[in-house]
Formats: sequence, structure tokens, C-alpha cells
Amino acid sequence: MKRFLILLMAAVLAAMHAAPDCSAQKIGVSTNIIDWCNYGTLNAGVSVSAGQHLTAGVSARYNPWFFAGGTERQVNHAVRSVSLDLRYWTWHVYSGWWFMLKGQLQEFNYGNIHGMKFSEQGRARGAGIGAGYALMTGTHWNLDFGLSFWGGVREWRRYDCSYCGSPVKSGKGFFILPDNVFVSLCYIF
Repeated sequence: MKRFLILLMAAVLAAMHAAPDCSAQKIGVSTNIIDWCNYGTLNAGVSVSAGQHLTAGVSARYNPWFFAGGTERQVNHAVRSVSLDLRYWTWHVYSGWWFMLKGQLQEFNYGNIHGMKFSEQGRARGAGIGAGYALMTGTHWNLDFGLSFWGGVREWRRYDCSYCGSPVKSGKGFFILPDNVFVSLCYIF
């Protein structure tokens, strides 16, 4: 995890250095409204322009919440994730259509969601792709719509209920899953 964070910071700094002019429309900060609606998942992203068609960014999601903790009705959707992405913009950075490649690390703990009668926790690492559209709503504000998928390797342990902690089985394997639906509010500097 530490190596990934160091690589992530180096990539963002390299993108900032590669930008010929760090004046207007070169740095963006965003938050995904859909993640906030997903059990109150805290999230934020920062991206830096590396030219007319390319941005490099880092984003993080964090959800520590457990609902009805310690009871049979306990619901947990805990997640910690960090990702590094590169976006190609077909017209100009922070406007119009974009395509994304990303690397991601995630720790998760899910239980009693959508009728699950068990819980699962573990770690995942992998790469993903995504696409979307940035709608310019003002001089500095954008609404960003998009969808991404990712795949990689995950290690997990399953428990027979969401609150008791008796392990049933564990494993390690490959996965391909939808990752994120974006309806992000972005501020562009």
C-alpha cells in the first residue's frame, strides 16, 4: 500500500510538472454524489492537466459506518480505496467526453446488504477502465457523468453472519466488477 501511494504521488507531481502552464483550468477537485448516497461514503478526487487532452488524478473513498451494530440487523458497507487514473479528453481537459484508465487498491467489509445473510471482508487490487462526459455548468463548475469497471485479484474471508465473526471460508481469486457510477460535482481552478 505504501509503495502504491508513493507511486501515486510521483505520478501526480510528474503530471503537474509536465503541464506547460499551471494557470486557469489546470487543476480540478471533485466529489461523487452517488458515493455519498451509498451509505454515506466519503470521497474526493484531485486531478491535474498534463496537456490539452490528458489529466492525471488521484481519488479516495472511505466508509467506516456500521448500522445497527452488534445485532442481527447489522448492515456494514465499509470501504477504503485509493486510485490513480489517467483520463483522455476528446475535446479539451475538463470538458466533453473522456476515457479513463486506472489502478486501484481497496479494502472492504460488506455484510447484510441487499438480503446477504453473511459478511465478507478483504483486499483487492487491480486496474480499470471508464468513460463519461463532463458538462460545464459555469466558469469553474462541472457536472461529471460516467461509469467504470475494474478487475484484478482479491483476497477475502466470509463470515456466517454480519456481526458474529465466525469465519466460514476464505479465498483468493480474479474478479471483474462494475466499480463506480459517477455523478460528480467538480471545481476547476
